[in-house]
Amino acid sequence: MAWAEASNTGDGFVFDLRDMNTIDISVEHQTVSLGPGSTWISVYKAMDARNLTVPGARMSDVGVGGFLAGGGYPFTSKTPGFGANSVFNYEVVLSDGAIVEANADSHSDLFWALKLAGTNYGIITRFDMNADASTEIWGAVGLYPSTEQTRTEIFPAYEEYSHRNDNTDLFISVGHLKSMGKNMVMTCVVNSAGRPVKPMSPVEPVIYNEKIGHRNEVIQDPIDSLLQTPSRTAWFTLTIKVNIKLFLDFGKIAADVFAPLENAPGFSTILGLQAFPRRFIEGNSGSPVYKTMKESGEDLTLVLIMTNWEDPADDKRMKDATNRLGDW
Repeated sequence: MAWAEASNTGDGFVFDLRDMNTIDISVEHQTVSLGPGSTWISVYKAMDARNLTVPGARMSDVGVGGFLAGGGYPFTSKTPGFGANSVFNYEVVLSDGAIVEANADSHSDLFWALKLAGTNYGIITRFDMNADASTEIWGAVGLYPSTEQTRTEIFPAYEEYSHRNDNTDLFISVGHLKSMGKNMVMTCVVNSAGRPVKPMSPVEPVIYNEKIGHRNEVIQDPIDSLLQTPSRTAWFTLTIKVNIKLFLDFGKIAADVFAPLENAPGFSTILGLQAFPRRFIEGNSGSPVYKTMKESGEDLTLVLIMTNWEDPADDKRMKDATNRLGDW
């Protein structure tokens, strides 16, 4: 959220780390040291050239620091779990100005905390990560009209996918897309083994792009071609058990909440669903959030409510509407 006060609280302030964007790759040790200001597309391009990769974000302009400091749901990974699981060392500036290396042997309590709440304990100036061999993956983005038929087909298909424990990752969203000017359903499916997966709906898509290639290629086309970076945005997230009726009800409530805002410049809103199958949850045994995620004993879904707009004059009413839907 790149505008004044978007990420601050009270009298808080921001450290701009964009110029700390080094990408230092060791092919011999299969590791990489990343500056927090690097973007994931630059990381993927540099590492793919050396046939290596790390678990990172699914959109090209997402920053390394914010992604890993918040755990980070990875694009694809041979080992399930958050992207931060692959970090074996952090260089951190503490509040007293001391620079420390936090890892399993030194400052181990800080190392554990940084796996999910990295923005609260210091300024991370370097992430050291274990890398894997880079292989081709398959990815596809489909865009469908948001009709009763499409929703009643795709949500049950999502439920089936959410219980799978294989190498297929799924994200779907339902909402009003400014690029299309109407309500749409979007599916984003990735198979880390490079095997194509059939579309989630027999309905003819408005757009369907698929590609087999390295991560940087699949991110740029087809994913970036449809997932545009907004100028202003508000998020609300919650994690729940899979519940098709609730997902459908969310869509109906969202239509009422956001109806007065649809003519605002650049307006769009989505309800996004990201599957957290038990295989993924078990892969986070070293994470601060592991016990909470495991408690239900079931597959979970991350629900994302995201609202986008362009005019600063709309900031308050857009954020209020997003929070009102989330609190519902």
